[in-house]
Amino acid sequence: MNSEYSHLFERLNEQLNQVEEILQPLKDSESIFDLVEEKDDLEQAKQYVSLSYAINSALYSYYKLHGASTNEASIMSELQRVKQYVGKIKHAEKQVQPNSEEKNDQRPKVAKEAASRIIKHHT
Repeated sequence: MNSEYSHLFERLNEQLNQVEEILQPLKDSESIFDLVEEKDDLEQAKQYVSLSYAINSALYSYYKLHGASTNEASIMSELQRVKQYVGKIKHAEKQVQPNSEEKNDQRPKVAKEAASRIIKHHT
């Protein structure tokens, strides 16, 4: 086997091991809702958006591997939508400052129902 390819396979194996390690909590839980049970609203939103991104990215990769056009597929619009949610979460994180009690009162509300719909739609 060519040494260039063996290096690529080793790197791919390392990356797959990392993915497996990251997804282990999801594998061990009975429901995705168990993962966010004791987290605050912002952390829950981050978890849901991360899962949605992972699902959409896997679907995008599936399309690419099978030679399907991803430009015309709805997967691109879904990835854009998830990207918008990531931006909203980053904006919300900047607004929230845990050291200031007055800022906590003005903290933006995270739409739990919207985050739940995203995950339910993609699972």
